[in-house]
Amino acid sequence: MKSSITFSFLLVLTVIITGCSSGKSKGDYSLVDGIYFWGQDISVFQPCHTHQIYWLNGEKKHTEKLKKASQHK
Repeated sequence: MKSSITFSFLLVLTVIITGCSSGKSKGDYSLVDGIYFWGQDISVFQPCHTHQIYWLNGEKKHTEKLKKASQHK
């Protein structure tokens, strides 16, 4: 349990440190820079420079793409 909490904390810290940079628009959608948090029971997104938090609920194939993208930043 303790190692799970430590891992989660380090993951969140890493995402926070690397999460905010400038966004770009591509065609019919816009890229929004922010911080993506995920874990066993949580999947949320907070855009940079806001206090809004969006709970994410989607198909596993889409949420897996978010997880992979956030790890490569």
